[in-house]
Amino acid sequence: MSKRAALALGAALATLASMLVFASSASAAAAPRGALASATQYGTTITITGWAYDPARRSSSVRMAVYLDGKYAAKRVTTRFNRNVNRALHVSGRHSFRSVLHVSRSAHTVLIRVRSKTTDRWVSVATAQVRHPAATGTRIITAARKYYRARVPYVEGGSTPRGFDCSGYTQYVYREARVSKLPRTAEQQRRSVRHISRANARPGDLVFYLSGGSAFHVAIYAGHGMQYAEATVQDGLRYQPVWSSAVQYGTTWH
Repeated sequence: MSKRAALALGAALATLASMLVFASSASAAAAPRGALASATQYGTTITITGWAYDPARRSSSVRMAVYLDGKYAAKRVTTRFNRNVNRALHVSGRHSFRSVLHVSRSAHTVLIRVRSKTTDRWVSVATAQVRHPAATGTRIITAARKYYRARVPYVEGGSTPRGFDCSGYTQYVYREARVSKLPRTAEQQRRSVRHISRANARPGDLVFYLSGGSAFHVAIYAGHGMQYAEATVQDGLRYQPVWSSAVQYGTTWH
């Protein structure tokens, strides 16, 4: 091969290589991207948050497929605006999401896939381990038992660990356990919850004592017919049997 031919072949190969590199980088830049900020399971619900983005749809929401432990679970769409995500991607539009999945068993991994407009293929963009914080009822009972062991006294109108009345105690425990924000009085709490039968009551639910159709006392159900309650000034915080048949059970978390 002549020197001129060799130079020409070298130049052609260099051009081809640069074209392949450019095509590869362009393809990578055009691929959908995403991230999972959190994946947390409480009981039979899994809450996932994050973002997903397809460069071919710069200002559009994207459709996602969610997989749990490698199995398809649901389809979702990015519907939330997140200024920080848009600033990082240099785009506008709704590319973030928060989704709640209802499941029948414990899950360990979550995977998000996005359908690429460029290739018309599903692309995996993010995966994460599912966190399993302590079950809701366990958190409630743990907090309730803590103040029982601390012998927190009964104080009329009290709503802090310096002293509780019955509804101040349930309100404080539910807030500490990160369950829900209960209103202040027993009757207000009764009206704010979903009423359930005794057979469906779980440890951590609320027990309302009724008179004339209204609640005059509230306790935290501990299971097996027992409860935690701020009883009276003399008795203070007690672990005791549910002592009346005129009660109503309520829950905010199952």
